[in-house]
Amino acid sequence: MEIANNPPKAGKANLLDQQFGDWWLFLNTWGTTGFLLFLACLGTGDYMHFTALLSSMLLLWGYWLSNHRFPKFIKGLRENKISGAKKLEKLIFRDHFLKKTLSYFPFYLGIGSLGTLLIWPVIKQNWEAYVPFLPL
Repeated sequence: MEIANNPPKAGKANLLDQQFGDWWLFLNTWGTTGFLLFLACLGTGDYMHFTALLSSMLLLWGYWLSNHRFPKFIKGLRENKISGAKKLEKLIFRDHFLKKTLSYFPFYLGIGSLGTLLIWPVIKQNWEAYVPFLPL
C-alpha cells in the first residue's frame, strides 16, 4: 500500500485564520509604528502637530501600499452579489476582529494616540499649529 503525496488542502476556516493572522500582524505593526511616530512628534516641540500631520500621511501611504494583505476571502465576499455574503462578512469580522479587541491593543494605542495629536488643533481651532513656521 502506497501513500499518495497529496496532503489535504486547508479548509476555509484555516485559510481565514491564516489571512486574518497576516492582517493582524500588519495592523499591530502599523499601530506600533504609529505610536513610535507619536512619541517622535512629541519631541519636536512647537512643530508636533505639523509632524503628526506628516507622520499620519506616511502611515496612510503605508496602509495604501499594503492593501494586498487584507484577507482575500473578505474581498471576494464584498465583490460577490449573493444575498448572504454581507451577513457572512459581518459574522467573520465579529469572530476575527471584534471578539479579539485586546489582541489589537498596539493598533488601537498607536493610531489613537497619533490621531489625537493630529486632530487636537482642529478641536481647539488652532489652525496655525499645523504650519507654525508660516504667519497666518
